[in-house]
Amino acid sequence: MLIWHGSLTVLGQESSKMIAGIAGLGHILITAGMIVFFVALRRAVIGRGSASVTAVTA
Repeated sequence: MLIWHGSLTVLGQESSKMIAGIAGLGHILITAGMIVFFVALRRAVIGRGSASVTAVTA
């Protein structure tokens, strides 16, 4: 839907409110997924960093 809505916008045609709403929900889901990804990435980097420090000092 994001591509469909964007294509209609670029071509200068109006899309229905339904298409705009679904595209908006897609943006919300993409944002939520990126937040989850970066939180998981941060936990992995911090977890790996503390493990290497423990191994060096032990």
